[in-house]
Amino acid sequence: MKTISFLALVMLSLSTGGCCTYEPRVEPAYPQSISGWKERSERGVRIRGDFVLKKGDSTDNGKIQVKIIDLIPPDPCAEAAAFQSHARARIQFVRLSDNKVLLDDLFATRGTGTLSTTEGTDFYEEFGVSVIYIYDINLKDGWAYFELRG
Repeated sequence: MKTISFLALVMLSLSTGGCCTYEPRVEPAYPQSISGWKERSERGVRIRGDFVLKKGDSTDNGKIQVKIIDLIPPDPCAEAAAFQSHARARIQFVRLSDNKVLLDDLFATRGTGTLSTTEGTDFYEEFGVSVIYIYDINLKDGWAYFELRG
């Protein structure tokens, strides 16, 4: 009898799949309008440009290079509002004058990140950029749509 109870418990444990819930991800559509390094102002916010880059691609304005290093899927086991519950892009910022990597960090979809380094590089003073906003990340096609603000 103990063997049957033990086997039933094991089978029940294996069939539940843990506490993680899997919901199919709906990938965002490719944006209809992308300005690149074209400065504009919207709702009182100075926008330095918006971009769509694939993993491994980069863009620059002659002073700073922005490169998509990796795209990371959301963690289905993370709490709903946790950083890990969103798709993330690992983005690198490189100063072109000396090819120095100033920042290499993760940014989540629908999230705003302030650009700063531990060494004290002032992104706004040096490059006119202080914030990145990630609109969407498409994991299937491998791109991130983001905006640089200053």
